[in-house]
Amino acid sequence: MPRDTTKSSSRRWGGPGVAEAGKTSLDFVLVPSSMGQATSLGLGFALAQPERKVVVCNGDGSMLMNLGSLVTITAQGPANLTVIVFDNGVYEVTGVQPTLGAASLRRDGVAIDFADVARACGFRRVAAFDERGAWQENVRRLIDEPGPTFVHLR
Repeated sequence: MPRDTTKSSSRRWGGPGVAEAGKTSLDFVLVPSSMGQATSLGLGFALAQPERKVVVCNGDGSMLMNLGSLVTITAQGPANLTVIVFDNGVYEVTGVQPTLGAASLRRDGVAIDFADVARACGFRRVAAFDERGAWQENVRRLIDEPGPTFVHLR
């Protein structure tokens, strides 16, 4: 059965101006067969090239695969790193199975709040958005200000 990409997190949170905000030949798009690597790779890029802004776009399923990287990021404190988590409650790339962070699979019915997780891991700059319009109004500021910054797009 084909996947409904109209409901994908990247399509939902993107929109005019967001996808094109900083498109350059330096963009690095990695879609590996294993999840959880994006934040660690992004930290490596940020530490190796502190003069460049690094933005990691990560799914909630992938973030669950490597939560420990958030503590490593805040321990290193790269001012040029922004982590954005697109939270749609599913492992989108493997067939849209619910994650254990989704409300539907939690005994208490409450989804994991990645913004709270980021704060607990030491992020001082944390933002969360439920609406695309509010995100679009704030994206440039959040990426441009010194980090490390964590953004949770629900």
